[in-house]
Parts: sequence; C-alpha cells; structure tokens
Amino acid sequence: MLLSGVRGALAADYREIIGYRRLVEVLGIYVPNGRGVRIAQVEAPLLSRPGLWQFAAAGAWRPDIDDGDFAGKRLHLSTATGEGGISGHATAVGRLLYGASGSMASAATDIDVYSATNWMRDVLRTGSMFFPAQMSARVVNHSWVGSTGSPVYDSEVLRRLDWSVNADRNLHVVGIGNGNPSPPLLGNAFNVISVGRSDGRHGSGTAEIDSVYREERTMPLLVAPMDTTSAATPVVAAAAAALVQTAQRWATFSRNTVRTLDGAALPDGARPEVIKALLMAGANREFRAGNGASDYRRELVRRSANGLDRIYGAGQLNVLNSYAILSGGEQRSAEDDRRRGGIIKPYGYDFDDAFGGEAGSNEVANYHFRADRRHRWLTATLAWNVRISTDSAAAFAGVPELVDLDLELFDDTEARRVAVSASWAENTETIRLELTPGHDYRIVVRLGDGEETFLWRYALAWRRDAGG
Repeated sequence: MLLSGVRGALAADYREIIGYRRLVEVLGIYVPNGRGVRIAQVEAPLLSRPGLWQFAAAGAWRPDIDDGDFAGKRLHLSTATGEGGISGHATAVGRLLYGASGSMASAATDIDVYSATNWMRDVLRTGSMFFPAQMSARVVNHSWVGSTGSPVYDSEVLRRLDWSVNADRNLHVVGIGNGNPSPPLLGNAFNVISVGRSDGRHGSGTAEIDSVYREERTMPLLVAPMDTTSAATPVVAAAAAALVQTAQRWATFSRNTVRTLDGAALPDGARPEVIKALLMAGANREFRAGNGASDYRRELVRRSANGLDRIYGAGQLNVLNSYAILSGGEQRSAEDDRRRGGIIKPYGYDFDDAFGGEAGSNEVANYHFRADRRHRWLTATLAWNVRISTDSAAAFAGVPELVDLDLELFDDTEARRVAVSASWAENTETIRLELTPGHDYRIVVRLGDGEETFLWRYALAWRRDAGG
C-alpha cells in the first residue's frame, strides 16, 4: 500500500529545518547535490494491497517523466512505459528525491524506477531459489508499506533485502506506516534506514516475524519534518545521496576504497553502514514538531535498549551535522592505529572491516578524547549489518546472523563507565551524554556479553558539540 499522500513540510521549507540551507551558506558552490549518484525509486501500484508481491503491476505506479522538475533526468523504468499509469504519488516522491527544485539531490540524473511488485519478483526474486539480482543504485527509496500476507514470505523478503544490501553495498531508505501497526515490509529489515514523521504520527516498533526479525525492535530510526512518511522518506534518501556524493568527491574523508560488483569505486564514507551511522549520529534530539524535544526519551517507556527513542528513533534529520561528521574524516581506533593511539577529533567516523576476534581481528576498539567547554555533548552511533548466510552458491536459503556489539563511554579521569548502549536484538547502538570539560574519555566498541568471536564489520560515527 502507499504511505498516504505526499505533502510538504509541517512549517517552513524543510531544507531550512534540517540544516541544508545553512550547509549551502557554508559550502556555496561545493554544496552536495547528488551529482553522479545513481538513485532508485520503488513505488507501489495504486491498487496494491496485502499479498502485494503476488500481483502483476496493476494500477498507476510511474512518476510523470514529462514533469518539469525532471527535465534532463534519465528515468529508467523497470517495465515498459505502457505498463502502469502515471501516479501522482510517485511524481511527488520523485520531486523530493531527485527533482530539480525540491530535492537535496537535484543534480542526480540516472534514476531507476521499479514497481514494488516487479522489484520483489524480479530483483529480490522472492519465492524462487535464485539469489537476488544486482542493483547498481547507491541509494534506494521505498515510500510504500505492505505485507505478503504470510510471515514466512515476509521473512523471505526481509532476508533477501538484507542480503542484497551486503552484496550490492547500497542504502535502502524505507518508510513506515502513518499509523499503528505498521506493516512488516520493509521497516522490519535490519540493514535499512526506517523513516517516520517529526510529529510522531506513524507506526512504531517492529512486528514479530520470526526468531530474528523480532517484535518491538526500534522503528523508525530517523524522522523528517514532513506531513506524511511518503514525503519524509525521500527527504532522508536525498540527504543520503548528498553524503554519498561528498564521500566520492573528497577522497581524504575516507581511508580505504572497495570495488562494488559493477566495478565502481566505493570509499568507506559512502558505505551503507557509514551513511546510516552518519545520519543517526547527526540527527537532532531537540526539534519543534509534534511532541518535540521536551519529551525525547524523557519517559522510561520511550527509552529503547539501543539508546534511541521508541517514537522518534535517533531524532530529526540534520544534514549539516551529518556532513560535519563525514568531513571530520575517518579516524581509527587505538587497536587499528597504534601510532595515533586512537585519539579522535570532535567530529568523525570509523569503518572497521575486520572486527570480532576471529582471524587475528580485534574484539575491542577504543577511541580517546578530552572534553572541552566548546564541545560539551557527545553523540555517537554504532551501526552494523545483519549477515545473511547461505549454505549453497546455487540456491538462496538465507539464514540471518545477528552479531551482538555494545557501545560504551568511559570517563578515564574518574575511572568509571558513564554510559552504555547494549541491546542484543538490534544492529545499532547510540550514546548521548553531557561531558565534563577537562576530563579524558574513551568510546569503546566491544562484543556483547556472551557473544562468541566472529569476523565482521561496523561503522562508528560521533560528534561533540553544544548539543541539539
């Protein structure tokens, strides 16, 4: 089903609210605008309903390629133009996702457009023995929700999506329902960014699908100041595209580069785990929408085990903060860079591609800093993907494996732990704490209690500032 209509921000231009206007003022002609980043848009037909993936592409699902906001864009449709009519919903989402006048990724030119039916059938290949097909888009937007009507098939869709993220190294930004309960597709996936509204009028908490895709995991992970989740989702996806472009443009922001399946060079700063951590660590906990900042995590029932708010997640998107974290550059832990001893700057991130204690990898990572009066608040987010294992290279039978990582903060001046985020059911951890100026602190990533050693990867992003 669609996520209701697509309208604008609750108050002023959303780009002002989320810090993009300020970023334009700071960077001028160098402000990121999505240039060179391939984006995908997945849209549900207007006639979709539970059992979505079983149906042909009936109903309208295509953005209007003749819309003036799409001039100069190359929209690559997953089916023939004649299949499925023009959707006002898809057109409005497209304007926010890659449109020339309303998007932070206004310079993106190559857009892959799928109907949700075809995407689940032909890309994820749900219900078959085949592995999912490759996607070249770096950022994928899903402004729809739904269910196959069966927990077994819903679980298969989620496992295939999480496997695809690991294989293609792309970021899927998914909307959740505008009310409770939100259907399981696709917000219940681990390796995505789930998006809600800043007014809090959306579903919260995942559904019970199986022993790994459990109920009451934190969802959404992020909110944006729009009237519907259909509109909030492309706002976050466009911000993600802007950050991907930034990482690709400025090689000094990353320490390493990996080749994707299609041969493209992907710097650490553009990896999906890193972009996820950047967006979550950069989010505002104080914002004027809905219930607003005054009650963020204030009630005990709203505090999740992974350091988030059960309604607002990490908070409201702030692309200025996320850009500052990325531009702080990749900085390694003491275990991976003994020369620098793990001393970190106020803004930055790390991507550790060999962690967990197996094969000579470290099973603890320490990041050191001294607090000062200008940077009294620490916000840090740890993000990693669930691993989908397959026993055969010939047939897909994905088994989800969620490793357990904890995030801690130690005040070394007082020789005590002052904060911890330790959920065993989630794949993000977040700490936010006011610091004592002059004290020495240490951010610690470690295996969760009782976790056996493994070899996997994580992203850590942090900022120390005046709060917000």
